[in-house]
Amino acid sequence: MVARPPIQWYGCHPDNTMPKPAGIVPEAIVIHTTGGQNTADDLARWFGGLNVQQGLRGSTHYGIGRDGGIGAYVEVTGNLAPIANGAYDNATAKLVKENAGINANYWTVSIEHLDNANPGSVTPIQLERSAWLCAWIWETYIQSHAARTGATLDRDHLLQHKEFDPSGKPFCASWPEDRMHQHLAKMSALLNPPKPQPEPIPVPPTPVIDWEAKYHEMEAKYLKLKGETKQWVNYDAAGAAMRNTRLTEL
Repeated sequence: MVARPPIQWYGCHPDNTMPKPAGIVPEAIVIHTTGGQNTADDLARWFGGLNVQQGLRGSTHYGIGRDGGIGAYVEVTGNLAPIANGAYDNATAKLVKENAGINANYWTVSIEHLDNANPGSVTPIQLERSAWLCAWIWETYIQSHAARTGATLDRDHLLQHKEFDPSGKPFCASWPEDRMHQHLAKMSALLNPPKPQPEPIPVPPTPVIDWEAKYHEMEAKYLKLKGETKQWVNYDAAGAAMRNTRLTEL
């Protein structure tokens, strides 16, 4: 079981969400990158209303700062969805076509990665926390519905924003393919840790034999047995003499 990462709840401005119908479950994770900022707190202020003040709307479920801090802004299982993934006609994501007519924000879990205005840039701790968060999201919100949705841990279910809107968001998240596949591998390792192997039973050490003591022990046994043999021979000789005397008397 994947442990829950350290997540801080922030919430967001109501105008940055949309109503979500009941009965639709998540089946994919979407990687986003911001156009600046550094921390989950920065993103909380933006989603908290700064973007609305500028006439913008938008949010994601989670955000990961460059220091590894994780913020939560929209509940995955609530009745609201973030405004994150618009699905356009030129979308390249396979699931967009499979879920045609269903708003992509309903069946995805979105994660912003704070990039300090350098698209695709992530710090080592940010990347590590992202894999942890993605694995936890998969196990908590997606895996239990996989029989129904067909969700499998692959590139069709770990996506980038640009795969929904290639023209409008070509640099979101600007992650190279090898990083995406490494992310999947890290998720898989967290979801399927190796089973602990039983400790081998230690082989007892070969006893060290004191051959001199062993010789004296065997010699004592031999002498004892030799004495017992001589005693029985003597007993047999005495018995024979008694029998011969008796026969003479008869």
